[in-house]
Amino acid sequence: MNKDFEQFKNVADRVSVKFRSYFANHSRAVMDYDDIKQVAYLELITMLKTPRCYELNNNQFAGLALIRIWGAIMDELEKKADTLNASDGNTGEGLTDNSNPEKELLMKECLEGLNEREKVIVDMLKNGAKQKDIAAHFGISQPRVCVMIREMRKKMAKATL
Repeated sequence: MNKDFEQFKNVADRVSVKFRSYFANHSRAVMDYDDIKQVAYLELITMLKTPRCYELNNNQFAGLALIRIWGAIMDELEKKADTLNASDGNTGEGLTDNSNPEKELLMKECLEGLNEREKVIVDMLKNGAKQKDIAAHFGISQPRVCVMIREMRKKMAKATL
């Protein structure tokens, strides 16, 4: 089974369009559409270069690509927001910095599909908690926390599409 860029380009395009439509409604966009698309394509190319991608069927690969591309764009947004905040003299974590309304609204949109327990987990992760700390807080095992985080990432990725 040979996977190529053109076969999965639509996944990167869908994620990019979602971010573009989101930023179209906000005046202080951190990234323009071309930057978003470039990040999405680079992540897809990186995934296609890894030998592991050939072990997955096309549906599994597309699902993984969606999550990885979404994450890569969010990472780039974090970097750009931190750069902007540093140049503005703001000191705050990018995820919780109110000076970046685009990112705050996107995070709120992603969190809407999560239940209260999952929102607490996201908050703990943003504050630097480790999986074992989260497990101890809720009285569950660390592997269960790992599974919950993976499921939450899927929910959050779907919320952006």
